[in-house]
Amino acid sequence: MISGVAAQAAESTVWELSHATRHLRCADPRDKVYALLGVAQIFRDFQADYGLPLANLMNQVLRIHHQSEPPQSMEEVAEQCDFLGLVFGDTSAMFERGSNTVASGEADDHRFHLGPVQNFIALWWTHHYRQAEAQQLLIRSSSIDWSHILVQAAGAGRLDVVQVLAEVAPIDLDATHGGTTPLEGAIWGRHHEIVEYLSQSILVLGTRYLRYRTNRI
Repeated sequence: MISGVAAQAAESTVWELSHATRHLRCADPRDKVYALLGVAQIFRDFQADYGLPLANLMNQVLRIHHQSEPPQSMEEVAEQCDFLGLVFGDTSAMFERGSNTVASGEADDHRFHLGPVQNFIALWWTHHYRQAEAQQLLIRSSSIDWSHILVQAAGAGRLDVVQVLAEVAPIDLDATHGGTTPLEGAIWGRHHEIVEYLSQSILVLGTRYLRYRTNRI
């Protein structure tokens, strides 16, 4: 079976080869990619690293596919994730949440999923796994009020969420929600790290925040 797949590998993309290897039985699912490393030119982007989490490899396959064929909708991204789940044996493995990701620990609070709670595709995933094409689609297509979530996250002391939103979401850091800005929420919540982060970010953006008295902390 491997030899048959290898015969078509040299002129195939990693995505096409994923279709060809999806039914292979491997003790380690990563071998569905690594077994063909010496055959296909496209695999110059890969190295056999069995210490690499399966989630990282799956997301690498998707990123490379999107570089040549950008997705046109979030529905298409969801279908592609389901396909990779079929190839590697588990769709949810693609969205594994490490201890430093936005969706871990207390962020299981639905306020901070940063995306539809009924599926795994969310802003934290696109940020953590550098899924740039999916990230732009999600930002453009989502009806989520990112400013509202930012104010909530700042007030709750969630620096990880604040950082993701400030870096990738279309948010004016000086905007208010319910009469409160993110910096005000962090100040009144006594969240020192968030106050410092937002203050520095705002200064970089050239926004005036001189009226805030951080000595309240």
